[in-house]
Amino acid sequence: MCNLYAPTGPEKISMRFAVSAPVGAYAATVAPLKPGPIVVPGGALVAQWGLIPPNSSTRVPMLPTGQRLSTNNARRERLATAPTYRAAWMRGQRCIIPADSFDEP
Repeated sequence: MCNLYAPTGPEKISMRFAVSAPVGAYAATVAPLKPGPIVVPGGALVAQWGLIPPNSSTRVPMLPTGQRLSTNNARRERLATAPTYRAAWMRGQRCIIPADSFDEP
């Protein structure tokens, strides 16, 4: 599973996806829970990488035990059944994460 990626630049995102360039700062390397560009049906924006479950009271997903929950790698075979992803999957919440490269350190 990849945990770091190099996001595509704003100008290239704008040209490739025919949307306005995402507004907001993001680093040359994006890690889980850090901001990075995404493309959604309404355009491009900068958002946190990793799903925040609807019942989470913070931007850092946590289990009821207080342990941090990793939500940046979803396995296809569990999307429709895992409690973390099920509701978003059923609602059709999708985005494109434009990346020039990805890395597993």
